[in-house]
Amino acid sequence: MVLLFTGRTTIFNRTNQIQRMKHFYTLIIIICFIGVSNSQTNSYFNNNPCWQIKRMCQVGSNCFKVDYYNYFINGDSLIGSTQYKKVYSKGYGNHQYFAMGPPPAGNPCVGPPSTTYTLTAFAFLIRSSAKKIYVYISGDTLLYDFNLNVGDTLPTTFNNFSGSNIKVTSIDSINTLNGWMKRFQLSGSSTSTHLVEGMGHYGGLIELLPINVTSCGWTLECYSQNNTTYYPTSGPSCLLSTKIKEELSVNKPVIYPNPSEGKYQLRLTEFSTNSLIEIYNITGQLIYSFAPKNESIEIDLRKEKAGIYFLKYISNGETRSVKLIKE
Repeated sequence: MVLLFTGRTTIFNRTNQIQRMKHFYTLIIIICFIGVSNSQTNSYFNNNPCWQIKRMCQVGSNCFKVDYYNYFINGDSLIGSTQYKKVYSKGYGNHQYFAMGPPPAGNPCVGPPSTTYTLTAFAFLIRSSAKKIYVYISGDTLLYDFNLNVGDTLPTTFNNFSGSNIKVTSIDSINTLNGWMKRFQLSGSSTSTHLVEGMGHYGGLIELLPINVTSCGWTLECYSQNNTTYYPTSGPSCLLSTKIKEELSVNKPVIYPNPSEGKYQLRLTEFSTNSLIEIYNITGQLIYSFAPKNESIEIDLRKEKAGIYFLKYISNGETRSVKLIKE
């Protein structure tokens, strides 16, 4: 009887141990699942993403207000139980005349272009979850849903109007520090040709997707993570900073058209025979240096890669600089 009782006790204990082990492993699975789910929250914004965007708004005949600005993430914000990333912006802009010769009288582009700078300022909140991005400006609103297949129509979002009829025609991917991200080719009434998972679209981050009736257009110039550009090609950071300081001066040289495919007309508002012109690329490397012979000069960068360049005009101990955009 003692042996029988002992055997039953052993079986009972073993049964309890098995049940406890089942509960233990179930708890581990739940914890792991929660951990994986939480790791997906805001994962699109790892590795310090930075967007550089160009906005062009027509303000007169052949005269445009051109702005270059960054979005970048700095810090977190909690609204209720929802965690968001803080997005800041900074940049600069000026008026540019897109025609040969100087602008006519009365045109907003008359006179040397003056550059206005926007200091770093808070822009909006953003979050990601389950392959979706939400923006918080006056409330939490869907910005992108990347759960898309070929033939799908983009849903109505913060930057996509209802009835825009933008569809996915093909899907491939690009590699970033956050892994391989899907790229969706678009058709329909869209100002952008592609949507990229975690990045936005080829026109920006929160900028409009559908063709609109405004006089403005947007272009995503580049996208970087941890100071390395992944779109449109690999390179340095997209953050608008350089080794060359841009001087604000009414005597700044005038150059047009800008942007261009590489040929520019330069007009010096103050010409001196004892002067020097230097052109640098975005990394601060000197690529051209020459002494101007008169106040009107043709600059040819057609052999150089598309991107941003800086022209420095050195005269009478003063240095002035302008930015060149090569498309």
